[in-house]
Amino acid sequence: MTPADENPAGAERRERPDRRRRPTPMFSRYWLRGRRRGHRRGDERVGGYVDRYRGLEWGLAVGIFLLSLLDLIFTLNYLERGGEEWNPLMAMALDVSTRAFVVIKMGITFLGALFLLVHIRFKRVRGLLAMVFGLYCLLTVYHLIIIAWADPAAPPSVAGVAQVSGAAADG
Repeated sequence: MTPADENPAGAERRERPDRRRRPTPMFSRYWLRGRRRGHRRGDERVGGYVDRYRGLEWGLAVGIFLLSLLDLIFTLNYLERGGEEWNPLMAMALDVSTRAFVVIKMGITFLGALFLLVHIRFKRVRGLLAMVFGLYCLLTVYHLIIIAWADPAAPPSVAGVAQVSGAAADG
């Protein structure tokens, strides 16, 4: 008996069903450690979820989060010097506490970057992720310009971060 006789017409030889028959769900047990990087069928070229992300995609998402953290430090420093928060939502959070400000600011950024990463294979999302990263880069440049124009008698510090740490200790 030849191998062709054992498997006539290319019949399935798997012990378990092929998981590729169904589209990858948004979150599956293989999420972040699976094997699906893209789609195999022509009708799945745009849209759909994957198990693995490319290095550039991870880099953009992590970069957004890190630049947001830098924005947080610069903003707390600016506020400490007497500046004011322009974003009404964040100004309300700041009125509650510095801790609320930090949690909301970083939480929104984290969830937003995660949402874009998970939907990366959908139409225009990769470009949107790159655009958000670019906007955070511009925001960082803006903060650096503010620091350059700041009063030299009040050098930049990370006292805002110490204030957050104190607020975290206060409960």
